Amino acid sequence: MKTLSFFISVIVALFVFTNNICAQNEVKVSNGKSYVYDYKNQKIYRQTLNRSFQQDKILDNFVAKQTTPVNNLYIEVLSPARLEELKSEKIATTFICDSYGKVKSVEFLFFKEPFLSVDEIERLEEAFLNYTFDLKVYGDKQDSNLYKFAIACFFSKL
Repeated sequence: MKTLSFFISVIVALFVFTNNICAQNEVKVSNGKSYVYDYKNQKIYRQTLNRSFQQDKILDNFVAKQTTPVNNLYIEVLSPARLEELKSEKIATTFICDSYGKVKSVEFLFFKEPFLSVDEIERLEEAFLNYTFDLKVYGDKQDSNLYKFAIACFFSKL
């Protein structure tokens, strides 16, 4: 009887542990694109796009200037009513750009629970992927290099 109760306890413990690990990520789909809601790391990213870049090619010897304010894209994509709802929220957007400043990938970083729907994420990502920064690179500029940085958005200031 003790052996049976031990095995049941182990199975229950494994189930709880496995369920806890799996619950940290959720995949949501919009227009055929899968987005990972990573609750542990408080970020959202496109499942296939963000993981295709080699981390060893990301450099930090650059300055990225906005050609137009990046936060204006939130104003263009989200409705005025939705922006009003988000007045108390803030978000950071992490960009990966090529050596010409063209955005290749974005991640959305939250400071609390994610508050944007998967459709809003998809529309914002599309807007950001059409954006190009004015990138000034120090040192060797190679076409294969990538540059990663983040920009915060305080919805109360939009």
